[in-house]
Amino acid sequence: MRTIVFLVIFLQFITSFGASAQNSGLASLDAGRLNVQAEGGILIGNSDNENRAPFVFHGFLNYSFWQNLSAGVGAGVEFYKGTHLPVMANVVYRFGSKNVTPFALLKAGYLIALENKDTYFYSPWSYSSYAYYYPAYREYLLESKGGVMIEPSVGIIVKVSEDLGLTFSAGYRHQTLWHELKVSEERFDLDYSRGIEYNRFLFKVGIIF
Repeated sequence: MRTIVFLVIFLQFITSFGASAQNSGLASLDAGRLNVQAEGGILIGNSDNENRAPFVFHGFLNYSFWQNLSAGVGAGVEFYKGTHLPVMANVVYRFGSKNVTPFALLKAGYLIALENKDTYFYSPWSYSSYAYYYPAYREYLLESKGGVMIEPSVGIIVKVSEDLGLTFSAGYRHQTLWHELKVSEERFDLDYSRGIEYNRFLFKVGIIF
C-alpha cells in the first residue's frame, strides 16, 4: 500500500511540472527550456538475487543549458526484493531535432531503501541430542541501506506532436545495494553486512513533453 501511495504522489508531482514546461514544445531545444521525461522498464542480467527482471520507473525535470544539451534531476521507484527510491541527476544530449531524434543519456545517483525484506540466518549456539550437536539457526531481518548507481544509455525520441514524444532506450546499469545487521545479545554480538551487486542491461519506454 505504501508503494502505491508513493507512485500516485510521484506521478502527480511529475505531471504538475509537465504542465508548466509544456509551452516550450518538444521541437524547441533552445537554452532556457524545460521538459519532463517519464519512463519505465526492466533490468535484465545477473541472477544473484531473487528478482531476475526488476521493474523501474523514473521521472526527470530537465533544463536545456545549450543547444541539444540538457541536464536535470529526478526520482522514481524500483522494485527489487524490496522497494527503493532512486534520487538521481542526469545529462542528455540529443543529436539534432527531427521527427526521430537519437539521444545519449547518463544517470547517476543513490537508491534509498523504503523496505527491509532481506533476511540472514545465523547460528550463535548449538544444542545436543545424545552425542551429536546441531546448529540452532535464527532468522534476522537485515536493515537495507541502498547504494550508489550509474546508468549510461542510448535511445531515440519519436515525435508525436509539438508537445509530446515517445522515447525508446537501452543501456547498462551498475549498482550495489547494501544490507546491514547489528545484534547485541547476552551470549553474542553480531555485526554483518551484505552487498548485492547488479550489472544489468536495461530496456525502457517513456514519454517526453
